[in-house]
Amino acid sequence: MPTLSLPELPEGGTLIRFGTLMLILLLVLGPVLKRLGFGKIGIVAGSVAAKIQSFLRIVAPRSVFAVFQSAGMGGYGVNVLAGILKVAGLSTVAVGAVLAAWSKWKP
Repeated sequence: MPTLSLPELPEGGTLIRFGTLMLILLLVLGPVLKRLGFGKIGIVAGSVAAKIQSFLRIVAPRSVFAVFQSAGMGGYGVNVLAGILKVAGLSTVAVGAVLAAWSKWKP
């Protein structure tokens, strides 16, 4: 029986791909939030977000859930999440690129 294997990545290749995925998520943040139930006028009934909110009961201001809710409504959370994804994505790609370059030139 033949075995399936992933192509071999250079050191840092996985980090570059993961960072790229974070940057792509930045482009589709709005639809992802909407799909989770963080709507323009609040939490959508019966959604994943509604279930999480019912579990939390009281949502503290500036909490992770509040940031997601704000982002879904187009508030301050958009900038918070976009900033996190930009910094994390670019940093991860940069570290991956350094590791990939280092693996080629290391003695």
